[in-house]
Amino acid sequence: MDNGTKACHKPQCQLCPHIYSGNTISGPSSVTYCIKSNYTCSSTNVIYAIICQQCPSALYIGQRGHFLRKSINGHKFDIRNHDTQKPVSNHFSLPGHSLKDLKVTFWNKIITNPKYKEKQLR
Repeated sequence: MDNGTKACHKPQCQLCPHIYSGNTISGPSSVTYCIKSNYTCSSTNVIYAIICQQCPSALYIGQRGHFLRKSINGHKFDIRNHDTQKPVSNHFSLPGHSLKDLKVTFWNKIITNPKYKEKQLR
């Protein structure tokens, strides 16, 4: 199985339609980042990227210790309510943009074991 994020296909999952399943993402200055492992909508303790299909170099990176659905639902709420005070909803409120342009992929796992976290930071 290739690295990347896959839709879970669970009934009523609101994250599945927004999953970007590629194994790389491109950021500003055309820098390419590789997806480090396999993930699904149900993955926890992840670093995630929100991608705009209209603006491929627009990239928002976040992290979530628990289910990502909660964070993405918060972003979707802000976008629907045109909350321009927040970077993600401000971007998706631009002319020609909509919630349909929002794609999400998991980029890496958050290290939760303090011993390994310390090594990763060195």
